[in-house]
Amino acid sequence: MVTPDPPRLMPVCFQPLVWPAGEKLLAEILVQQPSAENLLAFLRGPAAPTVALPELHARYADVSQHDRLLLALPDHPLVRNNILVPLHSAKAAFVLGHYVSCIALGGMVAEMLAVFRFEITQPSAKLRSRLSDREFGRLGQEKRIDLLAQLELIDTPTARVFTGVRGRRRRYMHLLRKHDRQAAGDAKEVYKGAVELTRRVMGVGLSGTSITFHEDVIRLLRDAGLLEEG
Repeated sequence: MVTPDPPRLMPVCFQPLVWPAGEKLLAEILVQQPSAENLLAFLRGPAAPTVALPELHARYADVSQHDRLLLALPDHPLVRNNILVPLHSAKAAFVLGHYVSCIALGGMVAEMLAVFRFEITQPSAKLRSRLSDREFGRLGQEKRIDLLAQLELIDTPTARVFTGVRGRRRRYMHLLRKHDRQAAGDAKEVYKGAVELTRRVMGVGLSGTSITFHEDVIRLLRDAGLLEEG
């Protein structure tokens, strides 16, 4: 006869993926209606820091110091879907205290920027690499960075930022972690790097009262019929 083990107590995260007020049955039991406050608590997640407004504001102010020079981005589908949206999501993740999510998204932005830089390049430079856009996209990020540098599509400081973002992202995306004591600092550095890469690859600048972009970006907009000649 097998004797069952006695009941044991252990800490658990009970229904960690549920928004109680968003579930009809739970909302009735808890007498809770969906609200901005309990939605924010759900978005915070089971392990992130507090979502008290002063702390959210403090994290926003902390990370925002790194994107002041990103004055504008072209409203082109390639830029909006692959760079702007995930970059905005990375910042929102940092504000909520989702530091690993911020690192993952910032790393994704860096990878998309490398592919974007190659794809908008003049055909002559691509011929020198003997790679199609699809083949370049299939390369690992380290090889992409090296090739962009060899083709002189990015300068040494830009390559260095690419490498820094890649190194931090790799530590979090490929290795199990016992703790996240450095996650906040690493997330801020990855976001800072992703923003700087966006500004460098897009060539965002200011000339008088006009915002300027890299000539390859201008050509992309012109080819898409999104550029009105003044």
